[in-house]
Amino acid sequence: MPNTSGFVMLVDASKRRVVWSLDIPYAKSNYENAALSCKSDGTFLYVLSQEQTDSSSSVSQSELVLSKISASGKLLKRQRVSAGFDEWDYLLSVDANGVSVAGGMNDALNRSGKFSVFMATFDKELKPQGVTTLPTGAFWVGTQARLEGQHLFMAGQFMANGSQGSSGHDGYAVSKVDLSKRGYVWSTYVYPRDLLRTKTAFLPDGSVAYVGLSASNRPPLLVSLIDTSGKLKKENFTLSQPICAAKALAPSGSVLEIIGRSCSDEHSWFSVKIDLAAEKVIGTQRFDKDVDAVQAEGNAWLSVVGDIGAPKTFKRITR
Repeated sequence: MPNTSGFVMLVDASKRRVVWSLDIPYAKSNYENAALSCKSDGTFLYVLSQEQTDSSSSVSQSELVLSKISASGKLLKRQRVSAGFDEWDYLLSVDANGVSVAGGMNDALNRSGKFSVFMATFDKELKPQGVTTLPTGAFWVGTQARLEGQHLFMAGQFMANGSQGSSGHDGYAVSKVDLSKRGYVWSTYVYPRDLLRTKTAFLPDGSVAYVGLSASNRPPLLVSLIDTSGKLKKENFTLSQPICAAKALAPSGSVLEIIGRSCSDEHSWFSVKIDLAAEKVIGTQRFDKDVDAVQAEGNAWLSVVGDIGAPKTFKRITR
């Protein structure tokens, strides 16, 4: 299998052209990398990538790396996050105070050791400012997070440490952490671990929307809302809909829109709109291309689409 390398591309959507693109380098001793997220402070871009040390997952470590890039696409600096032995991300945040990276880590190969949550901070020149660690379990890849002052909110699959010491048990949860006190303020379990596919999104009021799908064919969509104090804002409700896997969520007022893969065709995708107040599906739209990547940006979906084997296209779709 060939090595892969993450890259950053700046697109002028109004002129439909690529302004510049840049491959994200990785350490010569490592096997490959992937770009995870990108944030701007208005002048520079900050990119978080993940490097793999080996082609075999059983012996590979995941290392998080920050890159600072100029507005013209020049790589200015790289800096390892260096929070722990094996790292994955929840959040990249850039503000006037600097750059913050939140994530999970494990202290042994094949993630067989102790899980921890971390928050690493850097100045705008990527000089490390410190790492806060909570060694009592961790949320897994795909977790959504929100930073509010010294409080970190996380929503995703939680993995406990068992006999090694943990703040809870395995399952899908939402938690609030006080970073200044290095402890959990509250945690709410939403779904059991055997619910195989979930997606979360933070709503404008700070509450969390949670959707879940089981492994069954054409499963009902389970929807839950958790408020900012960790309480169920609305009891779980189920809906019939055409998707079997959710790729992205985006709130708009009381409507939650989901982009997901069709149950009948793995290369077909749908947008499903749910009225959270009325607890019903109010619209579906089928996409005519396979969706490689998608995220919400204001009143539109930004996506990379294209059939297998065909050239990929950057597409802006009004929500």
